[in-house]
Amino acid sequence: MGKAVSQDLRLRLVRGIAEGKSRRAVAAQFEVAPSTAVRVQARYAATGSVERRPVRGVLPGLANSARIVRPLSTK
Repeated sequence: MGKAVSQDLRLRLVRGIAEGKSRRAVAAQFEVAPSTAVRVQARYAATGSVERRPVRGVLPGLANSARIVRPLSTK
C-alpha cells in the first residue's frame, strides 16, 4: 500500500488538471502515480472536495474497548 497523499498535494493536482494539463503530466510533475491523479480528480468531480475518504473498519481509539473486552471476561 502506498503513502497517503496530503490535502495540499491533492489540491495542487486538481488545480494542475483544471489548468488544462493532462492527469499523467500533473502526476509526473508531483511524482505520484497517474492513478492517484485520476482518483483525486474523480473524487473532486463527484463531491467538490479533495479530502480523503473516511477510513473504514477502524475502531476510534479506546471508545469501544469496553464493548470488546467485557464479552471475553468470565467473571
